[in-house]
Amino acid sequence: MPESQSPTGRAGQGASIAIVTTTVGSAGAADRLAALMVERCLAACVQVQQITAHYRWQAALHRDVEWRLTCKTAMDRVDALLAALAEEHPYDLPQLLVQTARAELRYAQWVNEQTRPPAQSLAGTRASKAASGSSGRPNR
Repeated sequence: MPESQSPTGRAGQGASIAIVTTTVGSAGAADRLAALMVERCLAACVQVQQITAHYRWQAALHRDVEWRLTCKTAMDRVDALLAALAEEHPYDLPQLLVQTARAELRYAQWVNEQTRPPAQSLAGTRASKAASGSSGRPNR
């Protein structure tokens, strides 16, 4: 893999990340999908914007308000993100677009780190904290 595609390239260089976009018909659906993708470590960040879409569907012209989700993810997490979006999406035929972008190296590294599944499951973390007497909350 060329260094420009690796999030571990030299300082000052860029690295590739993926930008996956989709649209939904309500702010609530957008917020739900955005939170779910970040929670599942499939996207490091999801930006939500209200847009106006003009399109043809089932032989009729449409103009609708939609919400665009712009998901930033690591290159090796694209397939998992697409599968989750397709599974959770409210549309019969969702727009799922993937673009490769060159990002500043530190940002690309952050995207890569945020899209790694947790090393321990939540249940395992709770069990180890219970055994150590830690509540997981900061001291006040």
